[in-house]
Amino acid sequence: MTIEDCTEVAAIDRVCFLKAWSVAMFEDTLQFPMYHYYVAVSCREEPISKEMIVGFAGIMESVDAADIMNIGVLPEYRRQGIGKALFQKLEMQAKSSN
Repeated sequence: MTIEDCTEVAAIDRVCFLKAWSVAMFEDTLQFPMYHYYVAVSCREEPISKEMIVGFAGIMESVDAADIMNIGVLPEYRRQGIGKALFQKLEMQAKSSN
């Protein structure tokens, strides 16, 4: 996830959760090396091909643990393995840091 992704990610968070994070909260996490955030993208074909973020996930690592902060996938993209793929990415990140 990049700083440019935070607005889209915050919008997905609002769709997925009652207590959603703000854009600023996502931007803040990117300032600290212990946070790792990833996005899942899908290519829209109409009106022109453009990638759009359809899901996101993040962890916060400490010395001996990694806590999942959040995982969200747009409702229309659920049940396609996106959440699972994001979780696996978090798991790989956590294992590589130990």
